[in-house]
This record gives sequence, C-alpha cells and structure tokens, in this order.
Amino acid sequence: MAIAYNSSGEADGTTGASPSTASITVPSSLSNSVLVVAVQGHNSGKNDMSCSACTYNGVSMIPLSAAAGVGSGTGYCVRGFYLLNPASGANTISASFPNTSDAVIFIYGIYTGVGAVTSGNNGTDAGSKISTCSLNVTTSQTGEWGVSTQGGNGAYTTASTNINSIRLNNSSGAWFLGDSNGSLGTAGTYALVWNESPADWWYGGASFSLQPAQAIYNISVSDTITVSEAKTITNSTLGTKTVSDTITVSEAKTITNSTLGTKTVS
Repeated sequence: MAIAYNSSGEADGTTGASPSTASITVPSSLSNSVLVVAVQGHNSGKNDMSCSACTYNGVSMIPLSAAAGVGSGTGYCVRGFYLLNPASGANTISASFPNTSDAVIFIYGIYTGVGAVTSGNNGTDAGSKISTCSLNVTTSQTGEWGVSTQGGNGAYTTASTNINSIRLNNSSGAWFLGDSNGSLGTAGTYALVWNESPADWWYGGASFSLQPAQAIYNISVSDTITVSEAKTITNSTLGTKTVSDTITVSEAKTITNSTLGTKTVS
C-alpha cells in the first residue's frame, strides 16, 4: 500500500497552566492513517518545557525520544508524537509541561497508507543563529517516507536534503512541515535537512519515518478428499451385483491479509 500525504496545519495552544490545548481536524474516511505532531513549548525564563505527554481526542499519542532543548537557547523545547488511525473530526489535542508556557505550537501532518512509524528524532536550537537544521531518521525497509517539522525565523528552501515537498509554510513564515514525497531508499539512516537563509534562530523540530501498510489479501483454501470403495456381492438368484460407495470431504479456509485480492489454493 502506498503512502500519501493528506493534510497538515499549525495550531496555537493555550498558554499558562499545563496542559495546553488546541483543536485540530482529521478528515474522515482515511485508510491506514497516521497523525504526526511536533509539540513546541516556550518559557521566557528558559525553564524546563519538556513535554511529558500528548493526547488527541483523549487518546495517548506515542512519544518520540526524550524532548530536546530543555530550557536551552531561546527557551524552546520540542517533542514529537504520533497516533495511528486517529479519530476523524475536530478534536482536542492536549500537551502537558512541567512549567507554565508563554507559547505552545502544535505542528501536525496527516498521512495515509501507513502501517507504522519506525523511528523519529527531536531537535532544537542551541542558542545561536544557524543556516542548516538537520534531523535523522532510520528506516527498516525500502518504501519508507521521511517527514520533518521545523520552526524558525528564516526562509527555508525547497533544495533541502530528502525534503522534496514542503506541505506547510504558515503566513508568518515560522512553522514548516515537509516530507520526502516518496521512498527515502533502502534501509538506512537519512538526514532530513532544512536550509535557512539568512542564518537565524531555530525554534526546533521533529522527524519521523513512515513505513507503508502491509498489503492485505484474502486466500481461500479448498481441500477435497474422495474415497471410493467397490464390493461384489454374489447371490444364487440375483446373480452378481457391484456396489460402490463414494465419500467426499471438503474444507475451505480464508486467510485475510490487505490489497492483493482473493487467492484460491487447491
């Protein structure tokens, strides 16, 4: 099953007390979908803003590794989360932090044809202006896509390594989401690179590798066993008669797997 981009967006979370909440919309009738989110929190005092948990529609999202940039640099911290087959409609997304927030941003993307998220990474600015923002993903097979979110003050370019399509570029020019728009290649580690020109502050980002959903197919197995036996009976009056008995036993089994159709094995 092929992976496909569906939609993306950016939502401002409530500030102050934790948790921070916002509303995002997942379209209906999606097949093998995934919601990927980068939660970015800011504290002007550069206190710990590592996001400990994130839920969508009350369901816990799966976190990437430990949050990056805990109070470092400009006080931004980022952590990626994802959820397979999220509920459709406009629902609440909620992020928990250890300290009060001055700003919270949810950058999200929705993809279909996804069976698993196989790796991810978080990164945030080290307190200086930079021109290249790079996050790695590690794939386990051919066909996996790379997805990356970023936040910063500069203008990003489409000439970024392994980011072939920029899906989100909000009106303020600060929040971005892009992907490889196809397989990264064979299994291995790939850098998802954003170029910032001129060099400027990097608020942080998260990266994900998406594995295609496995093909599903139906297999029907039919077994037929025929047993025949013939006997000859002799009677002085009726003569000779032959009696034949035939027993047929049939068994059918169906095995379900996703898009190859129905297969019959005899």
